Parts: sequence; structure tokens; C-alpha cells
Amino acid sequence: MPKFSIIIPAFNRAKVLPRAIQSILNQTNKDWELIVVDDGSTDDTSNVISAYFGLLGFRSVYQENYGVSGARNLGATKSQGEWLIFLDSDDELIKDALENFSSFIDRFPGDQLFVAGNERRSFNETIIRIPKEGSYNPFLSGTFCIKKAFFDQIGGYDPLFTFSENTELLHRIMQASARPHLMPHVSLVYHENASGGSRNPENIINSVSLFLKKHQNSMSAHHKYLYNQIVGVNNLRVQRFGQAREYLWKAYLYKPWKIQTLARFGLSFLPILSKIIYTKKIGI
Repeated sequence: MPKFSIIIPAFNRAKVLPRAIQSILNQTNKDWELIVVDDGSTDDTSNVISAYFGLLGFRSVYQENYGVSGARNLGATKSQGEWLIFLDSDDELIKDALENFSSFIDRFPGDQLFVAGNERRSFNETIIRIPKEGSYNPFLSGTFCIKKAFFDQIGGYDPLFTFSENTELLHRIMQASARPHLMPHVSLVYHENASGGSRNPENIINSVSLFLKKHQNSMSAHHKYLYNQIVGVNNLRVQRFGQAREYLWKAYLYKPWKIQTLARFGLSFLPILSKIIYTKKIGI
């Protein structure tokens, strides 16, 4: 049985998938299996995957398009490793990522979740972020390693989420009183993707509003403020001004000293001005 199961979901990623797979083949720690889940691709992804058939430790599975969370869950059900790592098909693991995860797992056998940092690459810059206690630490696929038994215990990914699915998973992890063990290492090279789900306002609206409904009773007031504002602003971007007004007002009630939120609420009554100020790009 391998120590690690790395799961890569892929939907129409023929051009970038080989880079992700190669980053696993390059690992200094070889105690792994790799499962690529073809999530109903219609491009050349299946041919890319077939090129690796026969490679020791490599497996693939196909499903009709069900989304990234469902694909990860399917990969987890097929996995044999004790620890799970989820990697997006357009990203890479640093070559010593598994080595560092393995070292911490052996040193802290009672922990069930380990979180490392990431190297974020865009067209014109590279930013390295190491997780620190008391700071915001992005919980990205490829930065964390979770014990399979614990992942199963908390129910895996919620397949309804197409955005913030890792944040939603982490929320349930914290509700289960399992604190992440932060590591002073980078495990992931994260490539900015202009067409990813995090750039789609509809994905943001649907998933963040679902998060608010699902975890209303366990969220802090700060996060309720933040998430209501995110949904409100992205409704402004897609010109649904009634919905924007509803969520921005809720956000304002959580922090009535936030004048900027009140101003955004006011913009929901001024469609022409709102269209000028807001585009369909991500952000708040």
C-alpha cells in the first residue's frame, strides 16, 4: 500500500496535464500512486492519459462531467494510500513536496492534516507564501495532505461546490476539531489561470451563497460579513441588482461602520453607475 495517493481531476486539460503528471514523476519520495480522473473531457485529455498506461503507480478513471469536487471524491474512493493529496491539473508539486510531507507525518503521527505553502506564478511575477500561525494561509489543492480515513470521516468534498470547495472542506475540518499542522515548506507551484472557476462570477455567487446557507450556524460574524459582500459584489458584476442589494445589506448589518459596504449597497440602486464601476471580473 502506498503512503500517498495523489489525485488529479482533469476536464479538457490536455495541454497542461502532462506538466502536472511530470511533477509527480519527479518526486524525490517514490512512495505514491497517482490517480487521474477524467471528468468527461471532450478534448485530447484521454489520449494524454493513455500515454501513461503501464507506468508503475499510475491509474486513471473516467466519469461523466460531474465537476471538480465529484472527481476528487471519485479518485479518493479508488485510492489505496493512507494519505491523500489533491492536485489541480494545471499546477505542479515541488519535487520534494512528498518528502517534506512524509517527514512531518512521521514526526507528528497524531496529526491528520498538514499544510504547506505555495509558489504563485503569473505572467509577470512569482509570489512565495509560507503558512504562519495567526495569518491567512491559502488552503489550495496541492498545499495540503490529509489522512484518508479522516477525509472519509468528514464526508469528503461537497460536490455542489464549484468554487471555494477547499475552503468549505477546511471549514468542516475545523468543525471536527482537527487543526492543520503548518509546515515551513512550499509544496505547490500554482499557475494563475485566467479562465478558471475562480474567475467566473456565477461560480462565485452559487458556491459562496451555498456556503452561507450550509454553515450559517457555525460561521463567525466576520466571515458572514465577508461572504455576503462577495456575493453582493459579484451580483453587481452580473447586473442582478436586487440580489446584490439583499446580500450587501446583510453584510452592512454585520459591520455597520464599513462605509464602503454601504456605498456598494447604494450602487445597487444606480444600475448605470454600477455598470461603469463594476465589470465581470473577480473581486470585491
